[in-house]
Amino acid sequence: MYTLASGLSAMSSKKQVNRLGAEYMFLAFESFDVYGDIRYLIRLMNTAHEAISRFKDMHGKVQGLDETEGKDLVFYTEYTTFIADAMQRRVDEIDPEIVDEVIDYWQMHDCKKFGAKALDAAKAGSRLYLSREVKKIYIQNRDIKVDQFLDAYFGLPFKDKNKGKWK
Repeated sequence: MYTLASGLSAMSSKKQVNRLGAEYMFLAFESFDVYGDIRYLIRLMNTAHEAISRFKDMHGKVQGLDETEGKDLVFYTEYTTFIADAMQRRVDEIDPEIVDEVIDYWQMHDCKKFGAKALDAAKAGSRLYLSREVKKIYIQNRDIKVDQFLDAYFGLPFKDKNKGKWK
């Protein structure tokens, strides 16, 4: 009976760690609705990656279950890195003065205009992880969603200011 109880306890603990990792990742994406500084958001995603990596380590220390349950935590760590890298690449492609101007714009405007697109990108990444048969389609969908988020972040300030044109 003790073995059964400890097995159920281990299962419950691993599921709680998995759930906590998922909540942490999506909470990080929901922060995009609040913070307009993309450099801060990149740091936030890197911090989320570190935290979820710790959840993954905790998951591995709980005895009694198959390790396949922790694969979703692996996905969360990979995806937070993927989105942070995509944001950093876009920042690196753009003149720093323009990046500063965009950040200033988002400090004064509703971040939900691009935040919803960031959450869509996270959901597209989750769907990619969950369905392996149509992986190529989901990869394209995820990449489109990430581009839409970044286009919204960098494009909307100039659409308002210059009718959709860069300086």
